[in-house]
Amino acid sequence: MDLILGTLGAALLCLGLWLGFQLLLMSVVLVQMLRVPFHPQRLQRGEWPGELPSDQQAAVEEVQALGFRIVATGWHEAGPVRSPSLLLRHETEPAFANLVLSPGLAGYVLSFFSLDAAGISLSTGNRIDWMTLASLPGQQLADAWANTPAEHWQFHQARIAGQAIQPLSDEEAWQHCAASYESFVPTLLERSLLRTSQGIPHLSLRAASRVAWQWRRVRRKLAVPYASLATEGEHQPSYSTRSYLLAEATLANRPARRRLKATVLLASAAVFLLAWALGVQLADRAGGGGDPAAP
Repeated sequence: MDLILGTLGAALLCLGLWLGFQLLLMSVVLVQMLRVPFHPQRLQRGEWPGELPSDQQAAVEEVQALGFRIVATGWHEAGPVRSPSLLLRHETEPAFANLVLSPGLAGYVLSFFSLDAAGISLSTGNRIDWMTLASLPGQQLADAWANTPAEHWQFHQARIAGQAIQPLSDEEAWQHCAASYESFVPTLLERSLLRTSQGIPHLSLRAASRVAWQWRRVRRKLAVPYASLATEGEHQPSYSTRSYLLAEATLANRPARRRLKATVLLASAAVFLLAWALGVQLADRAGGGGDPAAP
């Protein structure tokens, strides 16, 4: 009997420690989400100076190999970050691709979209639905959770199969993309999902908590390697360097928000200690320590 109670007590103690660790991990993620800047975005048409780096050119060619051709080029701007952007039209399917040459969660940021008969934009991203807080008016978002650009495109093809799709000119498609980017941050602000701190929008506590929880649910899926020409093989070092430099630039331009960080970490440490103390207490009771008549 003592062996059973001792084992139960140890299990309860481990459970308390595990819960405390999970709460601490979630708190760290929450702090990071609260510190992510949401700069207003803008899409501008224009030519790029010179040739693209080899990893970015590989990303463009991989989308072209899916049957797309470039119809417009320009720049995607988000705060201090300015990245080349392309609009591509499929040769036979009623679909466009938008490729932003900025490292994301699945290689360079790629999305596909089509406009249905009701004027609803059917947009397909990849590995980002856990960060998607709201759809824009007139937009239906879906996440392919694909491991390659080809799988991503196949998912969008399946979405639009059998649907009545509106024809769009290249100019209309570009304006559609530009309007989506420009309305993103204002929409989140209007819905109180963002708060402005030091002149820069950040997630509200409610929105950041939701994102942190959703990250916990999908973190194993995010860990699955994404296979593309830019992220593997001879181009991988260049892509990894570009990702690192972007992360460093983002951190350098991010407000410190030290009070927020200290408050959340102190609160999480208190919760961790509470969970640990509860586990110890339960373990002590299971082991008989809470019974005055126990030997």
